[in-house]
Amino acid sequence: MFESYMHVAAVAAVVILCGSSEFVQDFMFAADDMGMTDPGEYAYLWTVNNAVEIERPKHGHSSRPNKDRAFRPLYQVNSSL
Repeated sequence: MFESYMHVAAVAAVVILCGSSEFVQDFMFAADDMGMTDPGEYAYLWTVNNAVEIERPKHGHSSRPNKDRAFRPLYQVNSSL
């Protein structure tokens, strides 16, 4: 008797971003352009000092459709350093 088993490997990319909000905005838009913003596959951690929350960009790239899509996998990590 043969039993079949399916092996599933969960692989995710985790990227740690350290930089200004302008850098993070440009980085996330570039990642979105390259199809690298699926929250099931990618996690972007933005390390910030004493920040309460991430402000989604309201300036620049105004002609870009679905701006928020680029920021779905972006998470904030507060640092007290």
